[in-house]
Amino acid sequence: AKTPVPAFLGGYPGSFNDTLVRGLPDDDGKFDVILHHLRFEEENLKKVLYDDTVYMTSMRSPLSHFVSAFEFFYKRFADSKAMERRANGESLICWGAPYKQILNNEIGKTANEFIAAVGENYDPNMPWHFRAKNFQGYELGFDTLLESAEEIEEAWEVTDRRFDLIMITEYYWESLVLMKVRIG
Repeated sequence: AKTPVPAFLGGYPGSFNDTLVRGLPDDDGKFDVILHHLRFEEENLKKVLYDDTVYMTSMRSPLSHFVSAFEFFYKRFADSKAMERRANGESLICWGAPYKQILNNEIGKTANEFIAAVGENYDPNMPWHFRAKNFQGYELGFDTLLESAEEIEEAWEVTDRRFDLIMITEYYWESLVLMKVRIG
């Protein structure tokens, strides 16, 4: 029987931390599957997964991903009152971040205004900073400040070695065929 991982944080947005996992199976303390959002940390994942685990991830076009994140975490709150209404008593500490900070705490700005401001106002120490720069690379375990062609090429080589399959959202159906071929 397959044992899926129960809901857990694993330390997100920090790197996956096996000590924060709850509900390990009693038999051998390993999971068969993790279908969860996490920041990749291979050594800690290996502590809770079997040695023959197949590693898969999904990615999407950087522009599509940026627009989606900008719309989801910032733009859907047209103003401060909209943020309060959507909170329903929940913490909104991460909503708007880091977009609001980069846009000097102004609400209602466009993606183009954000792009114009990010170079000057980006700070890798601000909360949720990774959403503004190299979001997908960050979740794959890399630094948000990768900029040189050499650093980016090395990150792709490491990613290629780590994952058995990388599904591309814009090529979902083709990715499913590749998954069927890869894992049978």
